[in-house]
Amino acid sequence: MFFNSKNEPETNGVDLNMCVHAAKSDSEVDVDNVDVLSRFSLPLCSRDVKVRETALAAIEHRLDQWLPNCSSLQNGTSIANGAGDHWQQVTLHVPTLLRLSVSCPFRDVRIKCSQILHTISERGFSVPFNTTGQGASSFIPTQETHVLLIDAFLQNNRLDHVTQVMGYHPKYLDVFLRTQNFILRGDGPLPYDYRHYIAIMAAGRHQCSYLIQLQKQEFIMQGGDKTWLKGLAYTPQKLRNLYEINKILAHRPWLLNKSHIQKLTKGSNNWSLSEVVHAIVLLVHFHCLCSFVCGCGVREELDHTPTSERTQEYATQQDTGEPEAGVGVDTLMQRMKTLSEQTEEFSAEERAKR
Repeated sequence: MFFNSKNEPETNGVDLNMCVHAAKSDSEVDVDNVDVLSRFSLPLCSRDVKVRETALAAIEHRLDQWLPNCSSLQNGTSIANGAGDHWQQVTLHVPTLLRLSVSCPFRDVRIKCSQILHTISERGFSVPFNTTGQGASSFIPTQETHVLLIDAFLQNNRLDHVTQVMGYHPKYLDVFLRTQNFILRGDGPLPYDYRHYIAIMAAGRHQCSYLIQLQKQEFIMQGGDKTWLKGLAYTPQKLRNLYEINKILAHRPWLLNKSHIQKLTKGSNNWSLSEVVHAIVLLVHFHCLCSFVCGCGVREELDHTPTSERTQEYATQQDTGEPEAGVGVDTLMQRMKTLSEQTEEFSAEERAKR
C-alpha cells in the first residue's frame, strides 16, 4: 500500500532532527494546542527501527527532565521555576503514551511506552493501566490485521478505532484506506485544511463527535485556522456556502439537482466545478463514515478529550436551540413526509412511488 520507495529511513515527512531538538528544548509547551501532542508521537511513525529508537529516546529524555520538578511539587518542597508547568505537561502526555502502549502496531514502541508509563506511575502520577473494555468497538474484541494496521498507523499518526474495526475485513479496509488517503492527502483542487474542515462539517451534520475530534486534529496539523473550530459562522463565506448541500446530502440526497451545483459555481466566493466535485466526495464519504462509526459502536480514542461541545455548530449556520424533547420516531417520520410532499423539487410521479 503506502510504502516508501526511497532507500532512506521513513519519517512520515518529518525532519527527525528537528523533532528531537523540539523534544529536548526548554521552551514552554502550549498545552491548549493539540499540535503539540500530534508532533510528540509523529517521529514514531517510521518503519525504520533506529528512527523509532531515536524518537523514543528523545521522548524519554524530555520526560526525565520534567519528572524531578514534578516530584518536588508533590513533596511540597522548594519548587523550581516551571514545576507546575512540568506537572501539567506530563499529565497532558500520559493519554498519548497510554494509547501508543496499547494500539501501536510496533512492538518496540508499545514496550517502551509501557516502561515510560510505569516510570511516571512510580513518580506518583495516576496512570489508568487497566484498559480492559477499551477496544476499538464495544461489539467485538480487538485484533490486528498487521500489515494494513502498520500502513494505517504510518498514514494517520495513530491506529484509530475505525481502522481496527475494519481490520476484520482486510480487503475492505485496504480499499477504504486507499480511498480516504487519496481524497484527504492526494492530488486535488482543495487545500488540505479545507478538506479536513469539510470532513468536520459532514460529521457535525450527524453530530459524530468521534470523527470531529479526529478531523480537528488533522485540520490543525495542516495549519488550519483554529478560529474556524468555533463553528461554521467563523469560516470563510466560501465554506459557509456548502451549508445547504451538506444538509441535503446528509438527510435527503435525492433532492440534489443541478441548481445546487450552479449556485456554488456562480457569484462571489464561487467554487470551481472540480472543487465542488471534491467537496461532494468528501461530504458523502464522511456522512457514510458517521453511520459506520455509530453502527459499529466505535468508542472514543483513549487520548480524546471528553467534550460537551455541541457538534452541530459545525454543520449549522446559526444556533437552532436544543433538540426537542419527547419527539418520537413516528412523529419525525410524519414531519419528514409532510416536508417532502410540500416541496416541488421532485415530480408527482416520484411522489406517487413514495
